[in-house]
Order: sequence, then structure tokens, then C-alpha cells
Amino acid sequence: MAKVKPVSIKGVTCMSWNKDCSMIALSPNSSEVHIFKTNGSKDNAKWESKAAYILTDHSETVSSIDWSKTTNFLLTCSHDRNAYVWTFKEKEDKWEPDLVLIRINRAATMCRWSPLGNKFAVASSAKCVP
Repeated sequence: MAKVKPVSIKGVTCMSWNKDCSMIALSPNSSEVHIFKTNGSKDNAKWESKAAYILTDHSETVSSIDWSKTTNFLLTCSHDRNAYVWTFKEKEDKWEPDLVLIRINRAATMCRWSPLGNKFAVASSAKCVP
């Protein structure tokens, strides 16, 4: 049975699992994305208690996270009107961001990878998909 694990007093705005569920990325209602290692267990009591990585390039609340099931790229978007594609660099043991130019004038609210992982879409509150 899953146990309650305190992550943040602010709540979680979005989350996404990687392909094999060994990691989970979530945003604690802030401009940060925290990545936790699950140690291969569905029982969250066995997860690492501290985030393995904290991604901090957004300047406002992160509104959506999607982990590509084919490429292991992490896609994030935020109320700061930006989206990032994050690539994990194993040799350096860090996540490297690539800013996506999406030219929207309102908050980015949702992002999703295509099933093949070669394209993605970002939606905004401007009633359009850029």
C-alpha cells in the first residue's frame, strides 16, 4: 500500500513518469521541477527522500511536464511562456535544457510528446497551438 510522502506544502501542479517508472518528475507548484528516483518500486516509501535533480530554468509556475517514452527527453512548459526540452547528460550526471521558441503571448498551459517522441505540442491560454 502506498504511503503519504510529503513533497511540498504548496501541492503538486504536474508530474510525469519516465518510461520504466524508475524516476518521476514533478513540480511543487513553483518554477522548479524535482526529479525523484523511485528505486524501481511502486511503493513510495522506498523512494529516495530527496530529489535527485532540481531543474530551475523556468521563472514562473511550471504548468505541464511530459517525459518522452522513446527518447527519454523531458518536456516542460510554464506560465513564463517558455518551454524547455531537457536532455540527461550521463557523463556529467545533470539535465541540460534547450529553450524552445514558441512565440506565444500568454502562459503555456500544456505540453505533450507525440507517440514517436519526435514532435511535441504546446498549448497556451491564448486559444491557439503555436
